[in-house]
Amino acid sequence: SSARSTAVSWAVALVEDIEGDFIAVDSRGWLLVADDGLDIVVRVTPWGTRETILDATGDGQGAAGLNPGFLAWGQDGEAYVLCNVGGGQRNLFRVDADDSVHLLDVLPASFARLTKGAFTGAVYVQNRHAVSRIAPDGTLDVVVGPEDFQPPVDLGLAALEEDPDGRLFVTTSPGTPLEPSESLHVITPSGAINPIMTRDEIPDFARDESGTLFVATGTCEIGPFGTCSGFFFESLVLVTPAGVQPGWGFHPPSMTATRPGWIAYLQPNEIRELFVEACCSNNVVVDFADYPEPADDSARMVIHDDAYYVSFRGSRNVVRYARPWVDLGGASASTATQLTGSGFLRGGETVSLELTGAPPSTLMLARFSLAPSPSPLFGGTFFGLSFFHQQIVGTDAAGSWTTSLTWPSPPPLDPGTSFVLQFIVQDPSSSDGLVLSNGLTAEVE
Repeated sequence: SSARSTAVSWAVALVEDIEGDFIAVDSRGWLLVADDGLDIVVRVTPWGTRETILDATGDGQGAAGLNPGFLAWGQDGEAYVLCNVGGGQRNLFRVDADDSVHLLDVLPASFARLTKGAFTGAVYVQNRHAVSRIAPDGTLDVVVGPEDFQPPVDLGLAALEEDPDGRLFVTTSPGTPLEPSESLHVITPSGAINPIMTRDEIPDFARDESGTLFVATGTCEIGPFGTCSGFFFESLVLVTPAGVQPGWGFHPPSMTATRPGWIAYLQPNEIRELFVEACCSNNVVVDFADYPEPADDSARMVIHDDAYYVSFRGSRNVVRYARPWVDLGGASASTATQLTGSGFLRGGETVSLELTGAPPSTLMLARFSLAPSPSPLFGGTFFGLSFFHQQIVGTDAAGSWTTSLTWPSPPPLDPGTSFVLQFIVQDPSSSDGLVLSNGLTAEVE
């Protein structure tokens, strides 16, 4: 659809009141935050559990000198952290799911970043000298280096992108201010390198599900000594299977593709979304005035399940802007059951709940809790050990269940109370005869 409401209501939650700058989120909604004030890396679950997984002393208190920066989640719940430890080096750490810490490599002190592949889940290490893939044993396999280009070039610093066919998209630079040009290339699984386009500057690009590349470009202003003194004309260029399409006279910073034809990007006091077929009309989807520090400047953004996680430079807090119901995950691995919700827990508003993917005409136990209390059960995570109400309901012939209600006014629960819902579903095909749906939580307003 080319239309999207700009009057979006968001559930705004302070995720971490630490000095977070670099952040990463995985498919479960688990968050990594690099706290460069305390020199620690923190892991935060959707239900609010906060654990320090990396520090410089091993005692959880942090120590000067770690300087954690770029972060990435691996495929098996492991976390990768790139630290500027000083002394002319950057240390690459892996923290496994059991919290064991491994120093994988010591890299030169030049700029480096981590990027997780959108399709393979592989984690890449990038700097001017190479793009490397982190192997399962922790070694770095070089994918491409300057010598693979003729003439040799520096690798660019824009985040790379993958496609489903195993191709990588990277940028390169001549490495000299006398040649202010950057190029976008595609690298095939066989190692062939094919150029796509060249501009004076390519600081960022993003790829959506349809395969369109959104490329931010700039034109250099040549100074009195023949060097680039700034970029005076910027444009957004599209690269489709049909080729490079004409651009528009601006490019949004920090682009993230959200769905086919749409990109989200950060502005100092808001998040905007752009629909490229209607360029350059863009919507404000999140106004940071909803956060208690509206003058605060945004630093970085990651997106998961239509929720925006933003770190702020001033307060250094990490804030989540999400739809009113937050998915806690936790469904049994053997089930396709999915619980979703809409509507705020606000007096007079309509609240709707829907469960799909369950066995047809089966019984379920709905558990209502006031705070998530995660515990392993039936091959998933159960959040309803401490509950205040439960009710037996049943699915229809399609394995679905729906309900809608008007939230009472005044509300039956105090504002700020976390309301949690999860189902235990009867499923004869499972080994236990029972499975868990995912959990949902919303805050009473």
